[in-house]
Amino acid sequence: MVGIVGVLGRSCAANQSEMLKQMSLAIIHRGDEKHVRCLSSEDGFGGIAVRSRLDCDHSIHASQDGVTVLDHWNASRFVDGRGDIPFRFTDETDPDSSPDVDPRFLDTLLVSIGETEFSSMRSTFSMKPLYYQCKGPDFVFSTERKAIWRLGLNEAAELQPGQLLRVIAGRKPSSRQRERMSRPDTGSPPSHREVIQNLSTNISGSFRRLRSLRNVGVLFSGGVDSSLAAILTRDVCKNVILIAACAEKSHDDRLTSEVADRLGMDLLKVRIDAAAVWEILPELIYAVESSRQLDIEVALPFYLAARQAHDAGLSVVISGQGPDELFAGYARYVETFIREGEVALDNQLWNDVIATHRNNIERDERAIEYNQVSAFFPYLDSRFIVTAMSIPSSWKVAQDAMPDRKLVFRELAQEMGLPVEIANAPKKATQYSSGSRRAIAMAVRANARSKNDSSTVSGNNLVQGALNKIASEIGIPLVGSLRRNLMVDLTPTMRLVERIRKV
Repeated sequence: MVGIVGVLGRSCAANQSEMLKQMSLAIIHRGDEKHVRCLSSEDGFGGIAVRSRLDCDHSIHASQDGVTVLDHWNASRFVDGRGDIPFRFTDETDPDSSPDVDPRFLDTLLVSIGETEFSSMRSTFSMKPLYYQCKGPDFVFSTERKAIWRLGLNEAAELQPGQLLRVIAGRKPSSRQRERMSRPDTGSPPSHREVIQNLSTNISGSFRRLRSLRNVGVLFSGGVDSSLAAILTRDVCKNVILIAACAEKSHDDRLTSEVADRLGMDLLKVRIDAAAVWEILPELIYAVESSRQLDIEVALPFYLAARQAHDAGLSVVISGQGPDELFAGYARYVETFIREGEVALDNQLWNDVIATHRNNIERDERAIEYNQVSAFFPYLDSRFIVTAMSIPSSWKVAQDAMPDRKLVFRELAQEMGLPVEIANAPKKATQYSSGSRRAIAMAVRANARSKNDSSTVSGNNLVQGALNKIASEIGIPLVGSLRRNLMVDLTPTMRLVERIRKV
């Protein structure tokens, strides 16, 4: 996905140009600078830099008055003949006016800047974050917090899905929630056959966004989500390779080999090795901008697989994230259905879907893109989301059956050509099935000790303490407090800090 940084304000233009340069360097992993623009007048200065490795994941409209960037896969297909992006503010004189949005762009981030004004709109299902903070008389923004941290700022706010943000040079940012999208009605679904057909049509349309690409990887666990993604990617792209990151003899080690053979697709494996994990942890924490233990355990396989993809010369990797929230893939959903009923589960799923950007996708996308490959999440296409959330939860879970979760999605997978034994196979959580949780715990035990005794560090609290220790040296906000009684080998961390300073 595209990386965007920028500055707006009334301080010295030379200072703002330097801030823009430093912020752009912080996201150099996003690719080449596709567009850099500085606009200045007596009333203000606006600057923006856009980085990307692809031309199909964004569109830029530049005029004499400013620059507008649209973050959306295949955005260029919807730009009109004059090069205009299909958004406009309904009343340019009203600072609280909302943009008119083409319904095809419900998963879009829009950024627009001129000499004295900045506007941004993050649509309802956009998984692309935008962070912002004021620095004296200046306003800075970025799609990654590390670019803002590079300026010594640590209190960046995030533009939330459905929000509109406007800033006039020298004034405080003003944000507001556009009309919030309510949960789709599940009361009168079409026939079962029509539901499967609608899902098939929408997910096929999402994958067709990839049809101009070759040398594509699929992040692969052997479960139904990534297996369906694999065969649908193969249908539209040339040279598709499956990539699995897992520990030797883990659940995924066996399953990915078996399923890849069954699908007749090439598989690359990268080992999650406890001895090597300690060297990787500082980079991973910096990449995902978090030291939370669960984030690191989940992101590690994504990070390693993306690194393998880059080494193999692949330009894009496909992630199968999304169906667990859309189609009730977790055990807690069955428990809600049994205990509280269908309506309660419908609401729980909707709440989890509209929060998945924060809980999952932003982390996963950063872990992938840090390794200089582009990430694509086909199941999070806005039309597929709306269709999935219009299906009653009683079609998604069963009380006394196996499998008991993601029922309608498994039917969809079979309808689209996935063998029944793969479509119906159970799947464990990533951090357990890949072995990443155990590898991180082993790496911590080998490299961190308590000052109060000679025993090796163990347990979740101490793992989190070691991750916080690394994060504190990098300048990443901590989860909880810093444990002062830990002795941690920070050699890999200090090498990373030195590299960051030299960029």
